[in-house]
Amino acid sequence: MRQELLLTRGGTIGKRCREDAPIVLGLLDSFDNWCEAQLHRQKVTFRDLTEDRRQKLLYAVAAIHHQFELSWNPKVTIGWVVSSITENHEARRLALEFLQNKDVVMRHEFHYTGGGSIEIELNIREFFRLRDELLAYYRDVTHSTAETPTDHGSTAGPSNAFRSIEGLRWQEIQIRFLDGDNVRITAKETTATVGYKEMGFEDSRNHNPNTQWALLKILAQNECEISWEDASARDNIKKQKQLLSEKLQAYFGIEEDPFHPYKERKAYRIKITLLPES
Repeated sequence: MRQELLLTRGGTIGKRCREDAPIVLGLLDSFDNWCEAQLHRQKVTFRDLTEDRRQKLLYAVAAIHHQFELSWNPKVTIGWVVSSITENHEARRLALEFLQNKDVVMRHEFHYTGGGSIEIELNIREFFRLRDELLAYYRDVTHSTAETPTDHGSTAGPSNAFRSIEGLRWQEIQIRFLDGDNVRITAKETTATVGYKEMGFEDSRNHNPNTQWALLKILAQNECEISWEDASARDNIKKQKQLLSEKLQAYFGIEEDPFHPYKERKAYRIKITLLPES
């Protein structure tokens, strides 16, 4: 007996056909609509959200950042607060779906034992970019010191707040590399995530990080010092060290040389605490 296949399309039973009959596949209208919806979700920015959803996003970002600061691990865990409109389960779900659509969150998973928790895996670069943009948006909107959920300590955001710190010394500055393009700077009570462009380390010819940025990374990888004998040192390291000093002095507003005298260690040792990518 010849077997027959029953085809369906869009939930409607189609005609019976022979097993050896050709099958023609076509795109359904619903598939097109789904694609359009996906593209729309990717194009929506936090500025397009309602204020209610924007607040949910802000609180979720603050919670994620607080946990990241404790571990410096892109995999963090946050919870939800049943009694809070901005931090309950639904608020967290909406915020994390938005962040995942923006490739800020690579993966998230809800757990419902032990009080409820959410495992999150971050794209660190995109997370800090969106976080600083979100905080800057609220500063611009309020034009005041109205309270917003931020991490512990003041945050400089995309602007440079370090130049205004009175009496700042190089030894009070810590710079941690988050990736090839971004660093986390802490000085006294001020903390900010910035990129090489904001710090003045952009090569105007190709818009990539310049040689001084590369030298800063090498110093971070070599426990804050480098000598001419090091394999990673170039012939023109003396000139690059001078240019790096000038860039750092301009960014932080400190006149003193950020390097210890070469003759003390027979190497260029920077006074800033530099930490490489974890």
